Amino acid sequence: MSDWYQQQFDKALTTKFDDEFKKITGLTWLPWVGKNFDNCKILIVAESHYTNTDDQTLVQQKKQQYLDDNLATREVMAEYPLYGYEAGWKNNGGRGNNPTFDNLFRLLISDDLLYGVDTHKRRLNLCSNFAFMNIIQRPMWYPPSSTGFPKERPNDADRKIGWEVVYEVLKILLPDICIFSGSDASRYFEYHMNRLGIKYSGWEWDASKIGNTYPKKAIVDICGKKINLKFIRHPGSYFSWEQWQKFVFSDCKNIQDKLLSIIKAQS
Repeated sequence: MSDWYQQQFDKALTTKFDDEFKKITGLTWLPWVGKNFDNCKILIVAESHYTNTDDQTLVQQKKQQYLDDNLATREVMAEYPLYGYEAGWKNNGGRGNNPTFDNLFRLLISDDLLYGVDTHKRRLNLCSNFAFMNIIQRPMWYPPSSTGFPKERPNDADRKIGWEVVYEVLKILLPDICIFSGSDASRYFEYHMNRLGIKYSGWEWDASKIGNTYPKKAIVDICGKKINLKFIRHPGSYFSWEQWQKFVFSDCKNIQDKLLSIIKAQS
């Protein structure tokens, strides 16, 4: 790991849970946990890490690089969400923004706070106040459409391991709300809750779609704590953050209010 990554981690990351994380069977990448996570106790669960090379001969090499780096999730956070917006960050395709993270941040604090007088400081403060991980614990190949190759998707074994890992992380962090970025995990929620013996209630799909995705939610009982789970559309494209924000915080308004007041005070 370069000194640059460590400098970014020092600004916003806590490692106090790392000894517990490292005991989790199947966990490939250490979750990002902001140093002020306990303020609002928000966990975001994305889907996968992707290698988007257009050279098929390099796919396994790129995947192995991810597998060999248990800090990859944290490095991704440092590269764009935390710092890259004002640092001239570019992805592998030369794109200078990351819609997935931008829309997640809009969902959490809206445009007026995301883009302000000191955008980098606000993003830094925001990243200090939540935790982030991926449910799928191996990298996927996401080739450019120009290659003609299909995009790799998780299989049943990936989802089985992923839900087991998420369960263990939930037991360690005990968040108040867990936001799943993408609807794939929701399709297998009941099966894996029953398989793992996790008590849950309030599992429901909202009757009205947001875009073309049904909002889904549940409450799980982890170590005696009730944790709100919210499943949203993947925020990478065609994402109405205003509507999804209303859904996510409809019954957790106190969490959003606390986060907004913290970001405003720190900005």
